[in-house]
Amino acid sequence: MSEQPLISVIVPVYNTAELLAKCVDSILLQTWSHIEVILVDDGSTDNSAEIIKHYQKQYPDNVKGLFQENAGQATARNAALDIMTGDFVSFVDSDDYILSDMLESLFDAAIITNSQIVISDFQTVNKNDEITGDYSSGEVAESGVLVSDNIAKMVSIVPQVTGKLFECSLFKNNTNRFPTGIWYEDLALLPLLVLTANKICKVPRYFYRYYKREGSTTKTFSIKVLDALKALEYIDSQLEDKKLEDSFSKQLQILKHRTCYITAIRLCEVESRHDRKKGFVLLRGYIRSNVLVKNGIDVSSFVEKLVVSFISLGLGNLLFLLKKCKGLGKKK
Repeated sequence: MSEQPLISVIVPVYNTAELLAKCVDSILLQTWSHIEVILVDDGSTDNSAEIIKHYQKQYPDNVKGLFQENAGQATARNAALDIMTGDFVSFVDSDDYILSDMLESLFDAAIITNSQIVISDFQTVNKNDEITGDYSSGEVAESGVLVSDNIAKMVSIVPQVTGKLFECSLFKNNTNRFPTGIWYEDLALLPLLVLTANKICKVPRYFYRYYKREGSTTKTFSIKVLDALKALEYIDSQLEDKKLEDSFSKQLQILKHRTCYITAIRLCEVESRHDRKKGFVLLRGYIRSNVLVKNGIDVSSFVEKLVVSFISLGLGNLLFLLKKCKGLGKKK
């Protein structure tokens, strides 16, 4: 029997020593045995680096360690992409873990459907490892979807690279890299990966366990939520370089509209009144220049349309008050 194709698993690490072993063990114990695990320490100040060196020594044929000064998750992931040797690649965050048959199941789906990207669903867990939520990564057929036949799927997939399997050819020649220095680098890259792929499919199982802890990007909101707009600008620049901006104009408008809606809701959670007001002004400017220039955008949610319209009219503070009043009726 020929050797299994190699699957690379990239894990950026920053100060997650207390959870790192569980993460790495969940990868090494996969039913798919031919893997390389690339652990990238991003200048951790705890003993994460020592844990990585331990795994390198214990599993020299499977584990590679990279060590860099603190430069952010995107830089860490890009460094691993530059040295990976797999046929397929998956991403796992160092405080999360995956079920034992994830890689095998996603790979089998990729081969059966001839897909370059396979997605799966995920669950959130708390510090006691209790499941706190079930989430879909997007409505994609198990049999696969030709990207050229349904570009709109680009905006239906949850913009995170974890819990997915990608053919490594999508990253060849240093193309398709994470933008550095911003939040939401996944949002910036995933649509480009989808556009680069020929076909995507889904395995509708909760393979990925996402640990939601205090202080994570999705729990703490500040003016940095506006980095989502930088992610959109990155997508624009990449498509312009590839001369593809006109081909996907309508789909990009849908993505921009949806992202502005989510950003507006996140701005309502910013505690600083000054930052919140500044954020609404900047978001309004982006919407007026980049989103409302197109007519007939197919946005299914009335609430989404309403929220974006509020921001474009300069009614961000009213949106904040409405959201706050709605919260008053909830049980604590």
